[in-house]
Amino acid sequence: MKVPTYLKKYIKNYEDNELATMTLCSNGCKELFEIWYYGHLFLVKDEEQNYIVNTDQAPMLIVAKVPDTGEEIILFDGSKYGYNNMFCDVHDAEKLSSRTLQKLDIQPSKIMIEVGYSIDYEEEKEDYDFDEKGLVILVDGRRISWETVLLDGFDCIAISYIDETGRKIQFVDEELA
Repeated sequence: MKVPTYLKKYIKNYEDNELATMTLCSNGCKELFEIWYYGHLFLVKDEEQNYIVNTDQAPMLIVAKVPDTGEEIILFDGSKYGYNNMFCDVHDAEKLSSRTLQKLDIQPSKIMIEVGYSIDYEEEKEDYDFDEKGLVILVDGRRISWETVLLDGFDCIAISYIDETGRKIQFVDEELA
């Protein structure tokens, strides 16, 4: 099962099609979430829902919150996860720490996450920097296992909510490689 490491304990209904597709479930088995985000809202022509995109100052941060318990689950942090954020893009730490979240104007909803894995890391393994313990050194200095690279180094992510009529409405669509 290919699931980003930071989401593993929150996944329900996993399917491995063209994309790894999963729904979210909290530690307390809750399935309805508010969405809190840092980013800009961008309206795509012929789409009814705004998409959350990066700002000029810092990358997006998307958090799901259980309304009655306050439990928070990071759905995507554009400074840490995905190929470019792990191996190419360096972000200003001060700007990252000042990303203030705001609530997306939707009812508490079920959340669907789709993650794409098409990078052949094994073929390019000799191109990565490893430390003396065999951990991969990321562009921001973090060190992670090779297994974590394979799961967190996805090349695209889409996040949707399911509205009260059962319709899937996408609000994040990010290419990361």
